Amino acid sequence: MSYVELQTKEEIAKIISEHLNTQDAERIPPVFHGTDASLLEMNKEERDRINSACEIIINSVFEEIKQYATNQEFPLFLEDSITNSLLASSDSYGNSYEAYSFAMNRRNDCDLYQYGDFYVTNHPSRAIGYSREAWIYGETGWIANRLFEGAKNAGIKMPENPEFQGAFKIFEERKQMPKNPVVIVLVDGASSALFEENGRRMDGEIMGLFKKYYYMDMASYRFDITQDKELKKYLVRANYYDELINAFRR
Repeated sequence: MSYVELQTKEEIAKIISEHLNTQDAERIPPVFHGTDASLLEMNKEERDRINSACEIIINSVFEEIKQYATNQEFPLFLEDSITNSLLASSDSYGNSYEAYSFAMNRRNDCDLYQYGDFYVTNHPSRAIGYSREAWIYGETGWIANRLFEGAKNAGIKMPENPEFQGAFKIFEERKQMPKNPVVIVLVDGASSALFEENGRRMDGEIMGLFKKYYYMDMASYRFDITQDKELKKYLVRANYYDELINAFRR
């Protein structure tokens, strides 16, 4: 997948302003996807390798933390000291308690946490925040990292089995990579390619509400990036994030 890089504030302003107030019911205004440049260059084999390692980390560390639940039927109710340690362990995207909640929702097959699709947001600020912590492996990597860091902050011992240790080696290698956050700007996207975050297709009525309240909050959506031939894809690097937000606000 190729992207045209926007390298000046004039280029960013032009692209955003030309598409921000579209009146075409079959096309949506710009949407944004935060990621790391290294992930865009990664082949499928490497993606699968890191994804598998992160999943092992998530499942293993979640179980270690869950042991401190005061009621196993309600695993969010952890001991206060563990909860405080998870809340205190954070980065620019969120804290380890949120990561624990995400992991639990994944375990419960919640529609909002079944990754694999291409996710976008209606506001660049949300995509920017996500991009700064996406370097390990997107949100899956973020959950793995925050669970690990939160558990370490709480003094929870990590598993010593070979599967975990093998995954942890891959995970640690990835953590040493320098961050290179970028935001993908998609314009001229087809409204038929946009879905709610739970995967439900956005019909005409929902689409009308989406356009009316488009900029009132920061929402996430699934976007079928493979089916839209009219879609235009641009890349904005971190040194132009302020320009991206300013262009969006005009």
